[in-house]
Parts: sequence; C-alpha cells; structure tokens
Amino acid sequence: MIARNVVAPKGWCGRNLGLLRRSSIEADEGLWLNRCFGIHTIGMRFAIDVVFLDDALRIVSIRRNVRPGALAVAQANATHVVELRAGTCEDFEMLCGDRMRFVQSASADGGQP
Repeated sequence: MIARNVVAPKGWCGRNLGLLRRSSIEADEGLWLNRCFGIHTIGMRFAIDVVFLDDALRIVSIRRNVRPGALAVAQANATHVVELRAGTCEDFEMLCGDRMRFVQSASADGGQP
C-alpha cells in the first residue's frame, strides 16, 4: 500500500487549493485529482511526487520531487493526477505502465476515492 489516506478534494476551490494550505504531507497521505492532466506547486511549501494516470489508472508519467513554484504537465493521455510525498515513487519503485488501485475504506468519508 502506497498511501492509506488519499483525499479527493471537492469543488473548484478544493481542487485549486489542493495541498497549498498544508505545511507538509505525511508518508501515508496523497491527493487525488480526477480529470486532471497538470498541476502547479506555486505557493506550496514542500516538494511532492506527481503521478499521472490514464483512464485505466495506469501510470503514464511520473514527476519526482517537484519543488515549490513549478508546473507539472503530463502526456496527452493522462486523465488523473495523484500527488504524494516527495520520494514515494522511488521508495515504492513506481514505474510508467504500473497500475494503481484505490480502495475506499468503510470509515472513509465521501471525499476519498
């Protein structure tokens, strides 16, 4: 399991703020952006790994250690983004072509994928 607590922000404001309100992200946390092919880290206070997925949840692109103030855009076939703590992709040896799977726990609220 790569992350236990992956949140899918709701609404325009939640999606645009993403992790900007945070001062860090824990090793077991992530942010899922459905129907997204690019992100920015302008105003963030920490680096992240960015995983771009296609509709089959296959990894099509990985941007490791994206520092604050950067833009990250994937290939044309990316439709989802997962933001993770910097170093997560290396720690779990994530590669393009790998598939991700999301499981909603029974105790999760409606904001998780």
